[in-house]
Amino acid sequence: MTTDQVQFLSHLEQLLAQLTSANPDSARIRTATTTLKAQFFCKPACVPALVELLQNSRDAQVRQLAAVELRKRVATFWSQVDEASREQIKRALLQCILQEPENLVRHSTARVISTIAKTEVPAQRWNDLVQFLHSCCQAPTAGHREVGYYVLFTLFDVVGNTFAEHAHDLLGLFARGLHDPESKEVRVTTLQALGRLSDYIEPENKRDVAAFRELVPAMVSVMQQCLNENDEESADLGFEVFDSLLQNVGFRNTFWKCGECFVGPSDMVVWPIPLRFPGGSVPFQVHRRDCRFLPVDRGEYARRR
Repeated sequence: MTTDQVQFLSHLEQLLAQLTSANPDSARIRTATTTLKAQFFCKPACVPALVELLQNSRDAQVRQLAAVELRKRVATFWSQVDEASREQIKRALLQCILQEPENLVRHSTARVISTIAKTEVPAQRWNDLVQFLHSCCQAPTAGHREVGYYVLFTLFDVVGNTFAEHAHDLLGLFARGLHDPESKEVRVTTLQALGRLSDYIEPENKRDVAAFRELVPAMVSVMQQCLNENDEESADLGFEVFDSLLQNVGFRNTFWKCGECFVGPSDMVVWPIPLRFPGGSVPFQVHRRDCRFLPVDRGEYARRR
């Protein structure tokens, strides 16, 4: 690293630290923001510099802000970074996300990876990314599994069509994630990822439809675990998945027969979901307000229909 690069990096870290200070000063924040825009974030050199801070800054807040800004600058400057540096950055990010101790920084880094993947994966310039994620998802360390599943989840936002080609393999991987013995984060993230994957499964693809159907009971089980633990935030994420499944017409017709809501006791919004288990159909009411799955009496279900 040249003297100019060292000075550029040092000044950049100082400015980011000012923005994340525990004792913020409005005037200093305005000055730092103006300087960052005028002297740093207008240059492609900010991309490798932000990666360096994401890897090596001792301040977690600086690392977090570096990741947030890096995602923005990658979208603007990635094509202007030389090929050797791009390859180095991709390797550094994969190493960095596994070593990062802070969950929020890991998630922000995952978003950086997915932003780069939006360009690199379709162009087949990051072919080892999928294998890296598969290895993470099957790693003995829970933190590595959390990284693998979360990055996969974020990738559906940017390269879902590409990943749809591997739907059957992903369903096998997600089956493991739903039953992760240590990490609820893995289980919930897998549930979210399955919601995204469902958008890319064609009803005519009987093999993938059957594989997805086999996972539905485990998806319900993950929801039930969150509800039993009063984890409303994770339960809400799960409800969003089932909401999206009910909005997917082709998917809804394949797995269950209804998608409308009706109003239950105390004005609770209820979705009747008859889940098709391998041994038959079991209707469930998804009670959104008090967060409960309840078996539905088949006679009552038929009358409501």
